[in-house]
Amino acid sequence: MDIGQLIRTYRKKRGWSQTETISHYNLIHNTSFGKSTLSQYETNRRLPDLLTMRNLATLLQIPVYEVMGLPASCLEPDYTIADVLRREGLGEEDIQKVEALVYEIKSNKSIG
Repeated sequence: MDIGQLIRTYRKKRGWSQTETISHYNLIHNTSFGKSTLSQYETNRRLPDLLTMRNLATLLQIPVYEVMGLPASCLEPDYTIADVLRREGLGEEDIQKVEALVYEIKSNKSIG
């Protein structure tokens, strides 16, 4: 979903018109944000700057992962310790040592 669709979808989920959204936004942020600007955002004729997008996301309760275009599954990582260590550049032998150490800790065995 693109930014415009995201803004429009969450605005409608709140049950707000563009005018109501602008009123809430301007009241909270003490600005004079215009309806035509919101319309341009929703139709992707214009992109909000980072601060405005953050403010709209907060106002409309848009999850950050959606603003970033990520799937909801990104909130529940399914990677292992080995995956993280590989990303950090460790070799397989070192990864096995770390995994053995983690196993020892979990098993309450002495480390030494």
